[in-house]
Amino acid sequence: MALQSAHQAERLANAITFAAADALGDSFANSGREAILIRHDNAVGTAVTLTIATPLTIDGLSVADASIVIGPGETHLLGPWPASTYNDSQKQVALSYSSATDISIAIVKVA
Repeated sequence: MALQSAHQAERLANAITFAAADALGDSFANSGREAILIRHDNAVGTAVTLTIATPLTIDGLSVADASIVIGPGETHLLGPWPASTYNDSQKQVALSYSSATDISIAIVKVA
């Protein structure tokens, strides 16, 4: 699993660098102000499911993980991710992919 660094959103133009999705999953430190920018770089491939782990339990019951389908050639901006729901014990959000082929991500922290 790869730990991804967040880009700080600014009023001035700043470049966003995408990283290839790790086949074993990715994670990022989460203050609750981060968003995931994810793109499917292959316009003719098959859809990929991004799963965001939800380690929260309520009354001993697990909360279902969040899943988002990313179609071929699509780019999505997702988040923010409330820390009380999505952070693991290391204050990180864990991501996994049905396939990491042709998937790239960037984490953006706002405000």
